[in-house]
This record gives sequence, C-alpha cells and structure tokens, in this order.
Amino acid sequence: MAAAVTHAVTTVPRRPGVRLLPFVPYLFASALCAQQLQPGIETLSGPDAHEHSPDDLGHLFGEWGGERQRLREQGVNFDLQYISDFVWNLRSVQPARLASWNRVRGTVDLDFSRLTSTPGLTFHITALWQTGGNLGAYLGTIAGPSGLASANAFRLDSYWLEKRWRSERIAFRLGQFAGQDFYGVQPFGPSFIIEPLDYALGNLNATYETFDPPSTPAAELRLVPFKHLYVKTMVFAADRTPFAHNHTGFVPQFRGTAATVSEIGWAQGQSATGVHAYETVDQRRGYS
Repeated sequence: MAAAVTHAVTTVPRRPGVRLLPFVPYLFASALCAQQLQPGIETLSGPDAHEHSPDDLGHLFGEWGGERQRLREQGVNFDLQYISDFVWNLRSVQPARLASWNRVRGTVDLDFSRLTSTPGLTFHITALWQTGGNLGAYLGTIAGPSGLASANAFRLDSYWLEKRWRSERIAFRLGQFAGQDFYGVQPFGPSFIIEPLDYALGNLNATYETFDPPSTPAAELRLVPFKHLYVKTMVFAADRTPFAHNHTGFVPQFRGTAATVSEIGWAQGQSATGVHAYETVDQRRGYS
C-alpha cells in the first residue's frame, strides 16, 4: 500500500474551515505572530513563509494585551513558529511506521524608518533548529516530498541589512542569505505537487546556488526602471559543502567561488516594487 504524506502549515487563520491541497492534506498549524513588516519586504519564503497576510493570522498566545501590535507600529516584529512534515507507513518493507521532519524557526524584523526615522532601512535575522528523518530517503522515491528536510542543525540561517531608495525602486541588501530563497523558489508551491514540495526545484543544487538553512555571505541589487518591470541580481559564495564549513552560521565563511544569479520580470497588473519571491493568498492575483 502507498504511504500517505501530510504537511503542516505555519499559520492559524482566524476564519474557521479546513483547506485541502491536491493529495496533501494540511493537518497541523502553529504560529505566534505575523511576519512581514510592510508591503514589498521579502523575509521568509518557501515552506517557512506565511500563507496569509498579517491581518488574517491568529496567534497561539494572543496579542499580549495589544503589546504585539504596539511593537509592530514601532517597527519591531518577531515570529516563532513550528512546522513539521509527517509520513505514516501503513504497510511496506520499511520496519518503522512513522517518520517526521521538524523545524522551529525564530525571526526578528526591524524597520528603522519607524525606530529611528531612517527611511527605507530594515534589518532581518532568522535562526532555526531542525531535526528528523529524510522523508524522501524513507519512502525511496525519486522526488523529495518535503521542502524542509535537509540536515539536522541548530543554526543562524540568514541575516541582512537592506536599504531602499526612490519609493523602493532601488534596493540593496547585504548579509547572509540563500539564492534559492529568492531565485527559483516556487511561489505556488503549497498549491501544487512539485519536487521538492514548497521550495525550489532540486536541479538548482547542481549549479551550487545556495539554499537555506546553510546560507552564505551575499549581496543583492534590485532595480525597478518602470512600473511593471523589475531587474535584480545577487552575488553569493557558492560553497559546495556549507553545512560542513559553517556549523553555527555565526561566522561568515567565504568558501568556494563567487557566483551570480539574476532575474528580470514583468509584474502584470501590479507595481513591480510589490513583487515577492513568495506571495500570500491575498497577493496571488495574476501571474508575473
């Protein structure tokens, strides 16, 4: 008999109901607060991204008497979430009956335009703890069913300082982040079966394009010359074994060669400054 795979969502919508995806029922959800500071800011992507806008998210411990909202208005936003992939084996040659991959991620976003009246300046940092079994290897399938599974780790994943000018038409980002988070990530991953589910296609690994959580030092420049047209390019350290070279993620490791990845896009029906690598349900209007 075929094994059944379930996948966890990261947020709890306020509206009741169950959302079923093709062949992959979403069973477990847990999130503590909204993640995006303001429209146009890219932070988490892939399986860690929130499906709904901040106004539609519920919080496990509530709003702390309005303290969360007050902090967001001052430019401080933080998030702690747990997400997990499970596979339950009904009958096969595998001796085990249950396998799972678990991730706990903490994220802090600072909007200095509110904290210090410095327009267009933001800071992002995120770390995670993840552990479990590789579900693809457990099933023996060619396509990996999980967008989360990689290596067991407790690591500082990504951090960057970003500055935007001229109504966000020019943006520069410097820090430690992964290329596949913003170049090759699947915007509609939760709605379709892809390989792997919820993240970038696996063939990008052959180019040594970086992925999270073993992100490497990087810099990115993004330009919006016209309302619907954007161009962006990123330079990063193409480390072939990033987990081995930087276990904790705290000390930048300039290993491997310097690599670049670029993208040009036309945002039909919306301003190119609002294009995300990963969009919420409300932002999915048309195709770029």
